[in-house]
This record gives sequence, structure tokens and C-alpha cells, in this order.
Amino acid sequence: QITAGDLSARAEISTNDEIGALAVSFNEMTEKLEKTTVSRDYVTNIITNMNDIMIVVSQDGAIQMANRACGDLLGYTEDELLGKPISLIFEERKGFARELKFDSLINRGAFRNVEKIAHSKTGEKIPILLSGAVMADDENRVQGVICVALDMRERLESEAALKKSYEELQLTQSQLIQSAKLASIGELASGVAHELNQPLMVIRGIFQLVRRSIGKNNLGISELLEQLEPIERNTKRMMNIINHLRTFSRQSGMEFGPVDGNKIIEDSLLMIREQLRIHDIQVKKDPDVDLPKIKGDANQLEQVFLNLITNARDAILQRSEVSGKKSENRGRLEIITRMGETDNHQSSINGQQSQNFAEILIRDNGSGIPADKVGKIFDPFFTTKEVGKGTGLGLSISYGIIKDHQGEISVAETSPRGTTFRVRLPIVD
Repeated sequence: QITAGDLSARAEISTNDEIGALAVSFNEMTEKLEKTTVSRDYVTNIITNMNDIMIVVSQDGAIQMANRACGDLLGYTEDELLGKPISLIFEERKGFARELKFDSLINRGAFRNVEKIAHSKTGEKIPILLSGAVMADDENRVQGVICVALDMRERLESEAALKKSYEELQLTQSQLIQSAKLASIGELASGVAHELNQPLMVIRGIFQLVRRSIGKNNLGISELLEQLEPIERNTKRMMNIINHLRTFSRQSGMEFGPVDGNKIIEDSLLMIREQLRIHDIQVKKDPDVDLPKIKGDANQLEQVFLNLITNARDAILQRSEVSGKKSENRGRLEIITRMGETDNHQSSINGQQSQNFAEILIRDNGSGIPADKVGKIFDPFFTTKEVGKGTGLGLSISYGIIKDHQGEISVAETSPRGTTFRVRLPIVD
């Protein structure tokens, strides 16, 4: 019984002679053997019920064993696979032969996670992830290769769905950014109109003066050129505003490159300077003239700073409305650009080296942000403004743009006396 594989059998001899002693020793040996030996049926049962495909291939490339999962996936019975060449499943014989080259396999011991195409009985091409290891006897003689394969169809479908979702998310983000741009342009239309109206009034006045002088015939060429010079200067100013507005409003993907942080600030103010002047908001700039170039997209970063400046303007106006004493609460907006460096202590905690970056501070003397809302201001659609005075998209989009630039945006400080926003951006190496 024992030699047939039944390790539960025992010798039933209870005599006290040598045969009885032999039976006791034999039973002790069988008990130890039963505890340390796994039956063939037990191993076969494990292999048969594996969810992953398992195939054993001989040295000459013949299938010696295939489990149930293999048959279920490929549509073959066990008899249809046993003894058949492995090329029945894998048609790319040359490629697979390289993986099953026994001389190299003995040295490597195994191959892992090789993407292959398995062919089912019906001809369906099934992507799998294949791994294999050499099977050798006690004297290290190669007996074959054990192959384990994983059906990749579900994984590939998930990856494709994830990729599609990511692309849709990027498209949605792009559309939100463009919507926020157009909303900013609509909000700034009045200010831009004032910016263009001033040079137009200058041009019109000079034209009338020149026409009267020509009519009296008392205008020389040199005087004429002198009076026309302001017209050229103001038309250039108008062209600059219009061209910049066109550039800012266009929809485009991010184009990273070295950009001048100070110029981006100037371009942002170009769009809103007249509104700040009308509302008697004093602008103080403290730029670092030696600020290194920032790695980023100028158009996208300008939208961030324009949003922060617009929010600062609104906070200043809100404070004036609440106090009712506009003369005593003149608006002040301060913009600082400077070099910064990550905290050495914090960098050591995170296992990172300290890194230089450009830091932009936008400080106002507005109404401040309530303490219970500071942690929510970057959430989509959250806004502290009254209904009809903001979509709540501005800061959340600004947050996303800065994160795409591998930077940081945060509230450095806020109180009823004003708020300071801090933007940190990596510099060009």
C-alpha cells in the first residue's frame, strides 16, 4: 500500500519479537515520510486548478504537460496538446525559440515577463505575459522548461480605458483653462477698452492739431515729424495690447521652455493696469533683475498671475465697500520676484537635495481670507465671492497649471489686513 502511494497505511504487528520491533520502526518511518512528503495527487490538483496557464515543454519543444487553465484559454483538450510542438500555440517560432534556447537558459536560470501572442484553437490571438524556468534533475541535467503565462486582455483593456480617461481629463482641463481665459478677457474688457481709448484720444488730438496747422500753412516738415512721433508711439502701444490679447486668448497646449518671470508679470499687468488705476490701487513692483529663467509656458503662467492680481483687486474693493472709507483704505498691491531655496531640514526629511527656484509673491491689503476657508480655496468651484461675481474655477485651474509646472502655489499669509500668495517655480538648469 505504501509503495503504491498510500502513506496512511500502517503495519499491524503487535508482537514483542524482532518482527514487532521492525513494525514499530517501519510505522515511525512512514509517519515521518507522510509529514514530509507531498503526494503526487496533491501537486497535480494544485497545478490543475491554477488560474494562470502552466505548460511544461521538453528539450525538443514538445508539450509535456498543460493545465486546465491553458485548455480553457486556448480551447484545446489535454490530449490535443500533449506531445504537440509548442509552435502550435506560439507561431512566432524564431522569437520563442530564442527564449527557449537551453544553453542560455541554463546560464540565466529563467526568463520573466515576456510579452507574447498565443493562438487559440479557433485562431484568436491572445496577448499573454510569459515567464519560464529551467527544470533540471538532481545532477543538473535539463529536463525541460516550465512556463507560466498570464492572460493580459483584461489588463490591456483597463490600460486602454485608463489612457482614454486620461486623455479625456486632459481635454476637459484644457477646455476649463480656455473657459477661464475667456472669462478673464470678458471681465477685463472694460479695462482693455480704457487702455486702447487713451492712445486713441492722443492720436485724434494730434491729428486735429496737425490738420489746423496745415490749413494755416505754418507747419514745416520738422515740426510735422515732431508732432507725428506721439502717434507712432501710441499706435505701437495699441498694437502691443491687441497682439498680447490675441496671444493670451488663443487655445494651445503647454509649450515648456525658458521664460522670463519678470516679463510675465509685466504682461499680466498690461491687461489689468488701467482697472487698477481707475480703482486707485497703487502697484508696487520689486523684481529681482537677475532672476534666472523659469522653465514653463509663458501663456499659462500669465493666466495664473492675472488670476491672482484680479483676486487681489476684488479683495481690496471688498474691503473698501465694507469700511465705507475709501480715502482711508487706498488699495495697495505689491509684486515681488526673487530667488528661493527649499528648506534644508525639510529636504533631508524627504530624502531630497535642496533645490533653487523662482519665488513670486503677490501681496494685497484687501479683506483677507476667512480662516475656515483657506484650505478650500483651490477646490474646483469653491469661491468666497458673491453669486454672479465669480465661477470659482480660477484658483483651482491656477493650482493645476502650477502643479503641471512642477511648482507650488499657496497662501503665505492672510488676515483682515490682507493676503499674500506665494508661487514657486523651478528655474532652468
